[in-house]
Amino acid sequence: MISITPDKKTELAVLETVKALSLPPKKRERILAKASKASVKQSKKNARAQKTPNGSPWEKRKSRRKGKMQSGIARYMTVTKVSASGATIGWKVAQSAKVAFIHHHGIDQKGSKAQSIKVLKKSGVNSDSAATRTQAKRLRELDYKVFSRRLSPKGRKGKLRKPPLKWITENLSVGQAGLIIRILSDKSPLSRWDVPMPARPFAEIDRKALTTMTRNEMRGQK
Repeated sequence: MISITPDKKTELAVLETVKALSLPPKKRERILAKASKASVKQSKKNARAQKTPNGSPWEKRKSRRKGKMQSGIARYMTVTKVSASGATIGWKVAQSAKVAFIHHHGIDQKGSKAQSIKVLKKSGVNSDSAATRTQAKRLRELDYKVFSRRLSPKGRKGKLRKPPLKWITENLSVGQAGLIIRILSDKSPLSRWDVPMPARPFAEIDRKALTTMTRNEMRGQK
């Protein structure tokens, strides 16, 4: 089973608080059930805010890809088990739990040429598809140039110019752009590589909710 555990100090404080109470098992279970739901809610709130439980912002993506990180993973977070002695928050689907674990702890991944091809095929992109805007920008950064006559019939013969992004995406394929980038970068294509994964935790025990619910139950006993 894959689990995500908040900081040990918080976890122990919560368990000690509940165990120290002279409450019947059913009441302890009720407290933990409510506190777990509150913790799930708070954890999802952290994910929406793209921050850690202590309020620090997550490290941003290296790419320019937009959209919230881990939004799909956070959406399916739920309470999976509750008893008088403890509660478990996690995911019912093992793959979701695995992805959440990787992001929570920042475990580096292995990338491969085969995986990249698989992703491209799934997205409908192949080596014959039009070069991407990202590739076009990279080519311009590498000072890629073509003869002016290729850009315009009125261009000076023999003169080299940097092509605009639009020209690159309309005249080069993904495969061609990739090959030119490797040549200009003087890099050989890799078959495997490391993909750094910064830790982006959001799972949090809502201690405030637990304290409030515990006090309410204690008042109900009097």
